[in-house]
Amino acid sequence: MSTQTHLPTQENAIARSKGLTLVTPLNTQAMSPEEIELWWQIAQTQEYMFTDFERGNREGWIARFLDMRHLHFDIGGDGYCIVLNAWCCDSPEVHFCIWNAQRPQQTLKASEQVLNFVFGEMGAQRIGTFIPDTNKPSIKLATLLGFKFEGCIRSAYLYFGKRYDMH
Repeated sequence: MSTQTHLPTQENAIARSKGLTLVTPLNTQAMSPEEIELWWQIAQTQEYMFTDFERGNREGWIARFLDMRHLHFDIGGDGYCIVLNAWCCDSPEVHFCIWNAQRPQQTLKASEQVLNFVFGEMGAQRIGTFIPDTNKPSIKLATLLGFKFEGCIRSAYLYFGKRYDMH
């Protein structure tokens, strides 16, 4: 998918000037219905992204995708990142969805660029994330990015009829 259509050329130049060489901010408000549908089709192939309540809920996912309180990033065509409540507080929540794990160093560097942008350009004081106990690759990525384990929310994630803890 070409990400150049998501931002006008001037905004792409600004993103590059801020060090975002491996990620592209997505202007979801400017996307066509076809582009939004394409992102939904990609996202739903990543089963771990959805609880039993969210799975198959196209309208709910699109509503979050279009919510202007959140930032969205294309991770070099290898994945997607959403920063929840990016404009509402100084402690946003970040979630990564990686569907091509064949380039782990690029994924790590792109993820670092997103965090640097949120801390640097947006002035966040801390960034949080909630990761299901079942998602070991995400726990590893969070650890490599410098996230610290602060606790466990027991039985907070319903996945295929079974409850799992969230880190």
